[in-house]
Amino acid sequence: MGDSGVKIKGVKDGLEILFDDERFSYDRLAVELIDKMKGNLRFFRESSIKLVVDFDKIDNDILNDIKKFLKDDIQVKDFVLEDKTNYNVENSTYFSGIDEGKTKFIYKTIRSGQKVFFNGNVVVIGDINSGAEVTASGNIIVLGELKGRVHAGFNGNSDTIIAAFRLCPEILQIGDVVSTSPDGDKPKYPEVAKLKNGCIEVEPYSINKYVY
Repeated sequence: MGDSGVKIKGVKDGLEILFDDERFSYDRLAVELIDKMKGNLRFFRESSIKLVVDFDKIDNDILNDIKKFLKDDIQVKDFVLEDKTNYNVENSTYFSGIDEGKTKFIYKTIRSGQKVFFNGNVVVIGDINSGAEVTASGNIIVLGELKGRVHAGFNGNSDTIIAAFRLCPEILQIGDVVSTSPDGDKPKYPEVAKLKNGCIEVEPYSINKYVY
């Protein structure tokens, strides 16, 4: 990367950003990234971006500053955070998905360490594993098992829902209200979480539910 600690490259479905955290601190790298992007806002706006970072090295405040910059200043379409320890340079592909209006379809399981942010609805055709995070301004629908952390309505929208074939989240958040998965056996039918009277309530997706 020479004197630069930030490398931005085009991949199949968007842009990938790599940081040389062996030579530079994340404080410096964050400033360099922001300066680079500010110099060409039109190019980066509405783009799909994957950030590859070392979660053990980067400070949460720095990471939150980068996320806020991408969301508010650059107005990216969506972005994914990937742990550097799980990153494979030889087989680097952007998190696959299709945008239809304000809904992002993700046709794969979201693994531990992966984070997805989207300004709209997110539909995951797969699982959300423990240790994975999905944040959306709209609804989050999981056609599989939800075991990670999810936040629907991050912009304060309390009318959003979270639904999954099997709802076993580490953290469940709708708008500003946070809940955890209750102890005990989990139902083996689809469930929907929504806000009622300021609390998150979970109910069967359909009255005609089937227990396998």
